Amino acid sequence: MSGALEKKFQEYGIPYRTDVCAALLSTFRIGGIVGIVAEPRCEGELLQAATLCRACGAPYAVIGNGSNLLFEDGRIETVIIRTVALDAVRITKTGAHASCGVPLPKLSALTARAGFSGLQFACGIPGTLGGGLAMNAGAHGKCLSDVVRAVRIWDPDTCEIKTDINFKWNTSYRNIGYKDKNTVFLSADLVLEPDKDPEVILAEIKHLKVARAAAQPLQFPNAGCAFCRPHPDLPIGKLLDELGCKGMAVGAAAVSQKHAAFIVNRGGASANDVKKLMLEIQKKVEKERGIILQSEIRIIPSGP
Repeated sequence: MSGALEKKFQEYGIPYRTDVCAALLSTFRIGGIVGIVAEPRCEGELLQAATLCRACGAPYAVIGNGSNLLFEDGRIETVIIRTVALDAVRITKTGAHASCGVPLPKLSALTARAGFSGLQFACGIPGTLGGGLAMNAGAHGKCLSDVVRAVRIWDPDTCEIKTDINFKWNTSYRNIGYKDKNTVFLSADLVLEPDKDPEVILAEIKHLKVARAAAQPLQFPNAGCAFCRPHPDLPIGKLLDELGCKGMAVGAAAVSQKHAAFIVNRGGASANDVKKLMLEIQKKVEKERGIILQSEIRIIPSGP
């Protein structure tokens, strides 16, 4: 199957690599070997790569910067399609139109320099816009649903591109309604506050970055918050801190001493280390509080 898919990628001129270390594809720095990684340079190549995977019967996953991913150990037969080259941003009268692969910190800075306020909260989110849309990423009490007016999406089941204007966000935490359909986000229109002083906005961004560095374990590889909030008013870090989870560890994977919502890779952690630790935490929380935690980390499985 992989040989046939490689020939198709070559035929259509889609850039790809083989036998790529998964640890290089995510901020967790964990994982085995990915058989094929496609790196489309434009939207057309992105959709063509996904279409070819479907035609060849190859499982695939569209990812950005890999900031909320855990690649399993061993050989990974899932074809990885990375969007990081699709990073175009166009400043508009009301904000910005941005492609799925643009890093959120870059988008935050570009809109700030253009005199638009409203995206400062995204300055420290290490993912791309597409990944952020898939989970309604947020920070500092705000999220993308506050500023996104329209999205362009590709439905892999119908192979249709649709523009959803003023679409309805699913109000549940870290979910927008499309998440379970394997929908690919292509771009989005953001409506922001115009005519603001860029220097004031950039100063706020600098302040938020300093606060983030002080509160989060940025010195260790991680995938952000490991679990979804069980309730919008109950921060997961506060809950795990109260239950004494800081410092819990399996192998080289550990709950951060700095922020209990984060599982960090202390050096050489395996995917199994992380999964076992997450299971221990889930069992502890369910036993002591009767709460069933849901993972916020997306797992890319090994095997076919």
